[in-house]
Parts: sequence; C-alpha cells; structure tokens
Amino acid sequence: MTLEAIIIAVFGVLILGIFLGPNSVMVTFDEATPRLAARVERNVTTGFRFYNPKEGGRRTPGWIPSEVRK
Repeated sequence: MTLEAIIIAVFGVLILGIFLGPNSVMVTFDEATPRLAARVERNVTTGFRFYNPKEGGRRTPGWIPSEVRK
C-alpha cells in the first residue's frame, strides 16, 4: 500500500509540474502568442501561401476598391 501511495504522489507531482511549473504548457503558450500573431500578420500582409480555390494556383491578396464613394 505504501508503494502505491509513493507512486501516485510522484505521478501527481510530475503532472502538477507539467501544468503549473516554470516551463509549463501555459507559460509556453503565453510566450508564443506574440510571435504567432506577428507571423500571421506578416503572412496575411504578404499573401504567403494564399491559394486560389478555383484554379489551384498561388495568388496574392487583391484589394478591390469600395463601392462607397466619399
């Protein structure tokens, strides 16, 4: 019985360390968010990996002027 309790305690400490420690999953996501947002913004701006669904070829984003006149 003591051995099982020790194994469960060690397993519990490891799991808590994964989710609450200094190198935890949440800290990794928090640190990666600005870099991911910058990459997405750059890719949208430059049209990186934009594909034309009808023709299947690569394309850059085309900006169509608004119908509304000032």
